Amino acid sequence: MSRIALVVASLVICGLWIGCGGNASSANNQPTPTTPTTAGTPSTPTNPPPPAPGTSSPATSYTVTDLGVPTGFQFSSAQAVNANGAAAGKVFNSAGDFQAAIFSGGSAKALGTLGGGVSSASGINDADEVVGLSINPNGDNRAFLYSGGALKDLGTLGGRTSGAADINNAHQIVGASAISGDAVNHAFLYSNGAFKDLGTLGGPNSAANGINEAGVVTGQSDLPGCTSMSCQSHAFLWNGTMTDLGTLGGATSIGYHVNASSQVAGASEVTGLPNFHAFLYANGKMTDLGALPGKDISSAADINDAGLVVGTSSTFSTRGGDNVACAWANGKVTDLNTLLPAGSGWTLNIAWAINNKGQITGLGMHNGVQHAFLLTPQ
Repeated sequence: MSRIALVVASLVICGLWIGCGGNASSANNQPTPTTPTTAGTPSTPTNPPPPAPGTSSPATSYTVTDLGVPTGFQFSSAQAVNANGAAAGKVFNSAGDFQAAIFSGGSAKALGTLGGGVSSASGINDADEVVGLSINPNGDNRAFLYSGGALKDLGTLGGRTSGAADINNAHQIVGASAISGDAVNHAFLYSNGAFKDLGTLGGPNSAANGINEAGVVTGQSDLPGCTSMSCQSHAFLWNGTMTDLGTLGGATSIGYHVNASSQVAGASEVTGLPNFHAFLYANGKMTDLGALPGKDISSAADINDAGLVVGTSSTFSTRGGDNVACAWANGKVTDLNTLLPAGSGWTLNIAWAINNKGQITGLGMHNGVQHAFLLTPQ
């Protein structure tokens, strides 16, 4: 995969599948550009009228729930939340090994692996179906679907490796996979047991990170002109064809999630600085959401159908070591820690996901231990 996923991983938050569980091929592998793949006939989703960008508001206060860990694990992180407040992510043992996990009904459950050492979950739908990636017995990353109590290897676009990032309620799954020859990775849409290669913006690699209920996809793709030393990547929106969303003036951007109105939340390099800022793409325009006061980096990880955006903000000098969970609304960024009950014992670091009830999940430190959290508006 291209460099932006690794940049955002190290400076802001780990990429929704690449940075959190390993990528399908070396980040330094920049093969000769390939011709974009035509990916089917555009569909015309019926969307509600889009909210004006940033007009929704976070709650004035939240209750916070520690999502815990299963027996045998010490740490946890949640990266997706469904309409019922069930979350998906991963749990870590004392040796640093991790497994995909689901957090539901007051308990945490490790989902196992596809026969290799580790797994990680990054998406969940309202049926508690979970997607992510796992190492298989051959040591390869493979996209999985957890459904009916078991992990299923989804396969690939023809190469050895793949990873799934998101799933909607129509059971459509998106992610990235090595294609035949294993030289490059392409974004995919998996539906009804079959893979569709979504192609690229003209460069060698692409990855899909989020899908809405209408099947509209966002992610990131390399542009033409990649070399072994340099490669630009841009956020995209796919609805039968791939559209370049541009940047905030810098060279690179990435789309993380897309809501029912096809508004995209993500991160982009800004003009003149080696820093990334959170963005909201709506009505054909990418808007810089800025960073928290005293910070110079931010990334928007998710957006709900009301247009409320969540993510994290940090400083470049710490390489993301001082991440603060935040939300953007009405042109303002809010530190979510300021909306917790006094004496909660929590420091919220990353807000990974938000549902349409305004519940937010992510990772933080609870009394000095890293655990997944769920915020519920009061």
